[in-house]
Amino acid sequence: MEHFGLNNEEIVFLYKTILQEIDRYNLIVEKRGIYNELEIPEMGFISVFKTLNDETIDEILESPHFKFCIQIEKQLSNVVDMIEESLPEEYEKIDKIFKDLEE
Repeated sequence: MEHFGLNNEEIVFLYKTILQEIDRYNLIVEKRGIYNELEIPEMGFISVFKTLNDETIDEILESPHFKFCIQIEKQLSNVVDMIEESLPEEYEKIDKIFKDLEE
C-alpha cells in the first residue's frame, strides 16, 4: 500500500528518522548542552561539550526544524501504529535497521 507515493516501509523509515531527531533535541535539553567527538588524525579522538544557557535552549526548541519534527511525528504516529499492527513484518524490517544502528 502506498500513501502519496511512499510505501509502508518508507513511512516507517521516515518516522523512525524523525524520532531520532527528536531524541537528539531531548538529549540536548536534558544535558543542557551539546556533546561531540572529533577525530584528530594521527592523534585520536577528542570529546567536546558546549554548555547552553536557557535562552539558547529555548531558541532550539522554538526552531522550525524542531517544530516540524514534532508535527510530522504526530501526523505519522497513527499511520505507523496501523502498519505495525496490520503488517508487523514490514514494520520489524525497518525497526531492525534502526536497532542495528544503535549497536
